[in-house]
Amino acid sequence: MRFGVPYASLLLSLFTGSAVADADPTLKVTTIVGKNGVSSVECWSLPAVVSGGVKITELADLSNASYAVFPAGAAIDSGTHNAPHTQLFIILKGGAVITFPNSSDVLHVREDEIYIAADAVGTSDLGHHTVLEGGSHVLQMPLAPGFLPDHTATEGRCP
Repeated sequence: MRFGVPYASLLLSLFTGSAVADADPTLKVTTIVGKNGVSSVECWSLPAVVSGGVKITELADLSNASYAVFPAGAAIDSGTHNAPHTQLFIILKGGAVITFPNSSDVLHVREDEIYIAADAVGTSDLGHHTVLEGGSHVLQMPLAPGFLPDHTATEGRCP
């Protein structure tokens, strides 16, 4: 099914969780970054436009998308690794805990929130460590090579 432009805007606004514009015209995305060889967490504020009371954010140029369903039961330890690409990810069902080898920070990844993993090889020496809940469903969307969304960054998880 193909949607016309008004539906695409509505779907994007629902995707970003902002059906009605608020005082802050940005989308806040918790992001795993690599800087100076170390992975950490930042809150990226992505600019949005308001049209007809709907806040619309252009998230990214994507290279593809994948949908992963992990086996139910015990937690899945994916080990310490770098992001394979800079990518958006959303846990649609389940959750994850991400820790960092160079700090005591812990990121609890919740369902239905947009995250970015941007600690690809070359930006972080060790990456991050991910443990997913059994039965998690994850949507991963690598960004086009070289693409990063316009953003401003602050330390730590987004509120």
